[in-house]
Amino acid sequence: MSDQLNWMNHHFILLKYKTVEELVSQGGYELAPKYGPLCKPGMSVEDFMTALVQKNAIRDAIGVLAYAIHRRAGVWWGVCCFRKLYAELVEAEKKQAKQAKIDAQKKEEEAAAAAEAAKEKAKEEEAQEAEAAAQEKKFREMQDAVAKKIEETKSKFNPEQKKMYDEARARLDAECVKLTGLPVMAFINDMVKKEAESEAAKQSLKQKPEKKDAPPPAPPEEKADTSDDPMPPEMLAQLKQNAFEIICNWVVDPSAENSIMAEQISNQIEGEPESMLARTAFWSYGNLTVAQKDGSNVPVPPGLAANGLRTALLMAMLTEGGLYSLPERAAQYLSLGIEIACGRNNWTAPEPEKNAPSGTAETKEEVYRKWK
Repeated sequence: MSDQLNWMNHHFILLKYKTVEELVSQGGYELAPKYGPLCKPGMSVEDFMTALVQKNAIRDAIGVLAYAIHRRAGVWWGVCCFRKLYAELVEAEKKQAKQAKIDAQKKEEEAAAAAEAAKEKAKEEEAQEAEAAAQEKKFREMQDAVAKKIEETKSKFNPEQKKMYDEARARLDAECVKLTGLPVMAFINDMVKKEAESEAAKQSLKQKPEKKDAPPPAPPEEKADTSDDPMPPEMLAQLKQNAFEIICNWVVDPSAENSIMAEQISNQIEGEPESMLARTAFWSYGNLTVAQKDGSNVPVPPGLAANGLRTALLMAMLTEGGLYSLPERAAQYLSLGIEIACGRNNWTAPEPEKNAPSGTAETKEEVYRKWK
């Protein structure tokens, strides 16, 4: 905001209170002790706001303007800030939707890559199984060939040689059984089989990552208790929209009827920013008993509408989501307030959706007459 102080060149024409002394004595404004040294005798509201902005006390400057500005202009300021907030939230939703689409596409690509990797892994495992089967077949063929060769050789033995072979084979098998529990050929076959199984296991370990213990399952997510909030979100959104339209109508025509409607809609959406701005419009009418048919008039206490406006603007700044931080929104909203206070932002048509700024063609006197 420090680079935009040219907006505050003593051209405020829509102020209800011109000096800080009037703001405190008549407008109900409470000057914070820490800002006492900034406030000189007879200091104008413009100069005080300039000093606050130079100290980067943007929200305090907003509070000063909320108390100093004409009540009707203040509600219009709130309308402009809320419109800016709504546009920001819509833009944020678009960006979130775009990012969600990108994330979903990335997730699909990762899933496709994982499926392709699993397919390749299955092919590798199938090839390994085929190779193992081929090796086993080759080993069996070698065994059969050796056994056949032995039988062919034994068939050529004479009875005495055959007897000597059988005795030697029996003694060898007996010794092998003592040492290993198996005859010679059975022991050889067993060792070859174990070696083959060991090699297959090594190959499998190379292909499979080390299996880690799975994390414990997450506890089931507790559902939020909505028993104290019976109003459906769709209904609340519609009521907030209705409230905003009523507020816009009040700015165009701050009549008793529109003031009553503002109070009624604010009671239906307590706690929402739109509720506070609608109540500010009601307070800005100036009569707390405007809805009474007896013609009574209970004046609104000084500072009540101003405090409502300041609260509504703060609630808008604190709205979750969007694109900007609280300090960024505060700077934007103060800029809008200054434009309105200077008479450079006004409505030109009775329909709320046509409440566009009128530009700067009108003189300050012409603009001021609209607010008297």
